[in-house]
Amino acid sequence: MSEMKFVISKPLPVATRSQDGGRVVDKSKLGKMLRENPGTFGTTGGCYVFSMGAKPWYVGKTGRKVSTQIYKSEKTMNRVLQQQKSGTLRIWTVTGGAQGKLSKRAKASLDEMESSLIKLALGKNPKLLNLYRIRGKHWFIEGLQATGHRKLSGAAADFSKMIGFDDRFDV
Repeated sequence: MSEMKFVISKPLPVATRSQDGGRVVDKSKLGKMLRENPGTFGTTGGCYVFSMGAKPWYVGKTGRKVSTQIYKSEKTMNRVLQQQKSGTLRIWTVTGGAQGKLSKRAKASLDEMESSLIKLALGKNPKLLNLYRIRGKHWFIEGLQATGHRKLSGAAADFSKMIGFDDRFDV
């Protein structure tokens, strides 16, 4: 059985506007950005992450067009803006790039990917807004997931190379 291939897109900044002493997503500019960047958001399902700088705040997935789900996620993006007052809200996507409806196998892969991304994001931000798919105790391997700008070192770096987990995803 071959592996499912997904592609990470370059993050795109989300336009905001002032409202009631804070910032909220400018939904008309969000819609325009989604329409103008169809390659970034794919034409089918995938996972997406809302971040502020190097801090992930929300991980989601959809079996439908990612752009449609992101557009419907205005309230979630506004919650991110409430949690972190400064910085640029960005959208990252990981899509299959295929067109049309996802297969059952692709949807199962998305479920697994979302769970893994949430666990990785939780390691970077304990205040992650969604903990969906995180069951049981929260655990981590000390030193394996770098935080901030710290690089892996010693046994953690060697183990990371051996097992195939590297620091490339430390955004």
